[in-house]
Amino acid sequence: MTWYYMEPDGDLVTNDSRRQDQGGYKPMPAFYLHYRFMAIYDNDGSFSAIAKCIELLDHFREEILDRAFVNFLAEPLLQNKLPESQLLETDFEKLFETSHLLRIRRQDKTMTFYGGVDLPLIVASGRSFTPNFFSYRKGKAILKYVRMSARFFSMGYFYSDGLTKQGDEYILHKKLEVPYYGPMTPGRRDPDGDYELTPSLNRRFWSKLDLQLSSPVSLVSR
Repeated sequence: MTWYYMEPDGDLVTNDSRRQDQGGYKPMPAFYLHYRFMAIYDNDGSFSAIAKCIELLDHFREEILDRAFVNFLAEPLLQNKLPESQLLETDFEKLFETSHLLRIRRQDKTMTFYGGVDLPLIVASGRSFTPNFFSYRKGKAILKYVRMSARFFSMGYFYSDGLTKQGDEYILHKKLEVPYYGPMTPGRRDPDGDYELTPSLNRRFWSKLDLQLSSPVSLVSR
């Protein structure tokens, strides 16, 4: 999975992370020792290829050569030569259905689609709440984040209710339903304008108005 999440420059996709690195920077060299150990231990050519790929990244010296010497002393297996490498896949479409994240790569071009936000939205550790649903890279040109905000009753950012594949299409989708308040009838009006402070039905705001609910209004985004 880590290989599919890796950008050609060694950055890792963090859209679906539920930890502190969500939306931040996570370098592939952080996994070098794991791949090197398992490549040697299992004589695995694909792990060996990934380890050698990491060795070519810009941050390899800073993350490994300057810091990991003690690991090679503590685990002698790491000192062994890497086995023969297998060819790595650099042309793929990989949908991770449990996290609703799609990775598409065509050599040095990559795309990420994400629709796996943990609802209801709560800013807390252990939940994914990023509205970034798309990113694109081609070589050194990077479109890092794309978000969309609806003007429909100012409901804020679009958060998809999952990511599904239908034929040759990948679908991000969301249905919003918000209450629509009509004017107060004459019998409910207070000449002094002193109404009880109450929350709206969806608790998006509080008001001192005796609001009457009309039919809900729906919007489907796809």
